[in-house]
Amino acid sequence: MIQHIVLLRLRPPHTPDEPALRELERDTHRLADAVPAIKDMRFGRNVTRRADAHDYALVALLADEAALADYLDHPAHREVSARWAAVSDRAVADLYETPSPHAEE
Repeated sequence: MIQHIVLLRLRPPHTPDEPALRELERDTHRLADAVPAIKDMRFGRNVTRRADAHDYALVALLADEAALADYLDHPAHREVSARWAAVSDRAVADLYETPSPHAEE
């Protein structure tokens, strides 16, 4: 399994309270139903006010690299991603899930 992790930081003057951003939040949540490659997905606003915190986080679970490629190329993902790119900066990581070294303890 691959965890696709995206952190989004809004660029000024954008705020989460804008109607367009609330709509974008709803559309981001809908990706889980729109993109068959997504096995599970979590998305939401950050609850902390730390200076180094991002405003939103998304974690999508995908079967493998082929599923990740399908997800990234899906029209629903491309459309939502482009809208986020217009208002935010992002950090992305794609991690293979590996067992914790402490799992056998």
